[in-house]
Amino acid sequence: MAIMIVPLVLRAVQLLFSAIVLGISISLIRGQVHGAAPSQTDFSAFAGGWGLLIALVGIAATTFFAALEGIAMLALDGLAILFYLAAALAMAVTLRVHKCTNENFTTSNALINGGLRDNKYYRYIDLQGRCHKAQADTAFLFFAFAAFVGTAVLSGMAGRRKGARGGAMV
Repeated sequence: MAIMIVPLVLRAVQLLFSAIVLGISISLIRGQVHGAAPSQTDFSAFAGGWGLLIALVGIAATTFFAALEGIAMLALDGLAILFYLAAALAMAVTLRVHKCTNENFTTSNALINGGLRDNKYYRYIDLQGRCHKAQADTAFLFFAFAAFVGTAVLSGMAGRRKGARGGAMV
């Protein structure tokens, strides 16, 4: 029973981080003033939703449905790892490292400027707030990625202990 605590804690962390990623991403999407939201933001929302689903399935597999353990959860965790890494890198590359007080940066970055191209409209949106949201979204994408790597490692270690046919405790 004590061995199930670590995977459950990691799944709870995944659930929390995924909810944060989904919430921030949706906030950025809804704050888009002109045109469609950047694809990086859309993909971050997808990764957050996928992470929520996989964390819930992982909690169910760990506590109730042993049939979902093992290769099935390892495959789902692997997809989550792939999605989170892709989303985190896409956001980081597009966001670049700048201060949110740099007006040239916030007005020219597609993740932050809300789709506006004309400086006279920037006073209507909170560019620094959007910048902080985008940075937080990127950070939590990396945090969730690390949590999914943790459960995949635990699942792989448990699978090796139980043999090729046995299920994992994650």
